[in-house]
Amino acid sequence: KHSANAILYPNPTSQTFTIKAEGKFTYSIHNLLGQELGSGKGENETEVGQITAASGVFIITVKSEKGTSTIKLIKE
Repeated sequence: KHSANAILYPNPTSQTFTIKAEGKFTYSIHNLLGQELGSGKGENETEVGQITAASGVFIITVKSEKGTSTIKLIKE
């Protein structure tokens, strides 16, 4: 199973965050209940706007040609 080798920063974040992954990728944001809160695409690096006003833990799934990365993002 290959990974997209994606990186999220800053993590924890207070507002926006950046996804960094090699090449073109898509991403989706879910809460711990599995509800999708947002999605999008980028290339190499993309800044994601504020996902929600609420703080908590969110699951960011990044898919690229290289594979899939699933990263927990903590929002303060």
